[in-house]
Amino acid sequence: MSTKFFISFVAFDVVVIGDSYNITPLISNRQYIFLKKYKKAYFF
Repeated sequence: MSTKFFISFVAFDVVVIGDSYNITPLISNRQYIFLKKYKKAYFF
């Protein structure tokens, strides 16, 4: 397993968990949006 894939997988899990429990602090909102775009670009 490459490091890039592992980081992508962790980021994907974080976004999915955030969506599931609807916990998105305002401070990390910008990063959250970035991760959603990243998820769409690389996983869908």
